[in-house]
Amino acid sequence: MLSTLFVLLVALSPQSGQAQVWNGSSFGDWFVASNWIGGAPTSTSPSALIDRGFAVVGPSSSTAFAVPLTVGGSFTGQLAGVGVSNNRLLTFGLTVGRDTGANGLITVGSGGTLSATSSEYVTIGERGNGMVTVSETGNVVTSGPVIVGKSAGSFGAITMNGGLWRGSDTFDLAAAGNGALTLTNRASMHFDGDRLVIGRQGGRGTVSVTGSSELWATSWEVQTPSMLTVGNLGRIGGSTIDFGAGQWLIDAHGAVSAGTATFRDATLLRFTLEESGYGLLDTGMLTLDGMLRVDLGGGFSPTAGDRFDLLRWTSLSGRFDAVQLPALAPTLAWDTSMLYVNGEIAVVAVPEPSTAVLFMLGLGGLTLMIRRRRLTGAV
Repeated sequence: MLSTLFVLLVALSPQSGQAQVWNGSSFGDWFVASNWIGGAPTSTSPSALIDRGFAVVGPSSSTAFAVPLTVGGSFTGQLAGVGVSNNRLLTFGLTVGRDTGANGLITVGSGGTLSATSSEYVTIGERGNGMVTVSETGNVVTSGPVIVGKSAGSFGAITMNGGLWRGSDTFDLAAAGNGALTLTNRASMHFDGDRLVIGRQGGRGTVSVTGSSELWATSWEVQTPSMLTVGNLGRIGGSTIDFGAGQWLIDAHGAVSAGTATFRDATLLRFTLEESGYGLLDTGMLTLDGMLRVDLGGGFSPTAGDRFDLLRWTSLSGRFDAVQLPALAPTLAWDTSMLYVNGEIAVVAVPEPSTAVLFMLGLGGLTLMIRRRRLTGAV
């Protein structure tokens, strides 16, 4: 099965020469010239296309060049490695799933590196379907803009089962198409230079960060009703996060942190409380709006005295338009009096109906006795 791969380290500009096209071989070696129409790509090739078949970068510690590279132009193309480590693919621009109906797949295996270090675009799902998967200890470096799900009808996906991705330009998820970003197994993705935008042109995106993984971008904007889930020691962070029209689900042991966090009227923030714990929104400047929803998961039943520290801030403005809390046992009630004081909600006990009735009857009898004694004393 696939597990390793390759890389890239290119900061070259395109030069003259003949384009190289993969000849359709399955599991063919990238470096074998006969697997290409025009010979194997070099750093001076104007472009490389894998449109039919399956190319493999090997053997171990080898470096492949493509200036630029398209995987899945009009048909189906795949690029991967087979159990070797320290392979590298260097490219000046990358497109995975270019045309409508095309399918492209790149697998960065353990120990491999995919490096696109020029200012050219990395597009995953331009008009077709594109996917990049990163295995444990795989590495991806991108210096130019990254777009996942560029055009209406396209689909792009990045799945990181571990590994590291470092980007220094914008990241567009689900620009006009659909896009999915999944991080698990201690994966780390950092975009340090610019914004991460979801739905810039009306697309819908999904984000899932779990398994002690981390997704960080300098600035976030969620412009369409996209779903973002963080849990199981996953963390989403940024200097500035505009929660926008997103549905943010913070599961048990998940966290979202931001220097400045802004909610909008369409924002939905959901927490799932479980026996093992719950998540946290930790911010500096927090502006609230939209809706807060709390659910119970894993069969958890809160008891009187339970407190849940959901929100933290250094400065707060605004309030939620609505707060939706789960049903509790008849003898319990939610106390939200501290929600806008310290971000906490609590469970408190309430008298049972029969107890309250007996108490009121007893109080009424005591009052009548006092009145009678007073009347008797007055005679």
